[in-house]
Amino acid sequence: MTSEAKKGGLPTWAKILIGLVVVGTIGVVAFLVGIVLFFGNMSKQATDPAYISRVVKSVAVVQDPLPQGFQYQMAIEIMGANMFIVNHKPDNLQLIMGMMPPSDKKEDSAESMTQELSRKGIPNVGTSFEVTGKGVETVAGEQMPYVLGTTQDKTGQKIEGLIGAILTKDHKKAILFYGISQKSPYNMDATKEFLGVIKSF
Repeated sequence: MTSEAKKGGLPTWAKILIGLVVVGTIGVVAFLVGIVLFFGNMSKQATDPAYISRVVKSVAVVQDPLPQGFQYQMAIEIMGANMFIVNHKPDNLQLIMGMMPPSDKKEDSAESMTQELSRKGIPNVGTSFEVTGKGVETVAGEQMPYVLGTTQDKTGQKIEGLIGAILTKDHKKAILFYGISQKSPYNMDATKEFLGVIKSF
């Protein structure tokens, strides 16, 4: 029997193991706290008017102020993608515009981007999208092919939506555009009114 055991203490290996567990637990807790603080700060920043203005300008030049009934809701920059959300208050229509780094594929076009996006559905809303119509809208001198359709959210509620894309003529900006509405029919007039105040990309 060792002298450590005689004294009623723990063996050295046990002390080391406990120390590692304690340090590991503290590390995990610190990591989780850091994540919570990071996303808490991101959430607070996302609704800050100055931050929203900066993100909007990185995506497009938009008339200021917005037309009556429209209001910026939030903006976010994450992993090289910038996006902002505009709310049309009369019917709670949400319009989302984001800028993604363009693909290196030479065959990419706004049309192919729109088709690919419609196959994936509307992020955080529904992964399937049933196309009911399509068209092309001119936005700040650029062509935006779009599709209209329906999806379902996680609760099974029917969502009316629009999915479109713009690839600028110089191929320096790839713009994604989503419209989300819980009311039917989809408010295309309000969507066109907002798109009409975009001056350039």
